[in-house]
Amino acid sequence: MNAEDYINSTIGKPWVNRAEGPEEFDCWGIVIDSFRKIDGIELPQIGGYVDEACNVSVAAKEALNSKRYDKCQPTNGAIMAAFRGDNLVHVGRCLCGGVLHSTDGMGVRFDKYRLINAINERVEYYKYVDNSSS
Repeated sequence: MNAEDYINSTIGKPWVNRAEGPEEFDCWGIVIDSFRKIDGIELPQIGGYVDEACNVSVAAKEALNSKRYDKCQPTNGAIMAAFRGDNLVHVGRCLCGGVLHSTDGMGVRFDKYRLINAINERVEYYKYVDNSSS
């Protein structure tokens, strides 16, 4: 599936905690599902995410700080990570010149980088590289 079709097939679907689609998503769930459907990549499971042993934001921050992800500029395919102070509060996927993300109360939406940067205290971008074996 290409990125544009994926965006169109997910916009408006509801946010549900720890949901990875196809009908409901949380913010990390939309990232996982987009990699699966667009790139054919199964992202490594995040400890504590599936079994609800920890907060989704804590689990996502742990993953992004692993050797599997490198910081990058906002570019198609990257993961957007929004922070409040040192706390990761939201993630999304950079696709087609914007960010696809799922938020509590608004569900899956697609926003331009300018809006994402304006409404968040700090935003970083990461690409999946899987350097875990090196």
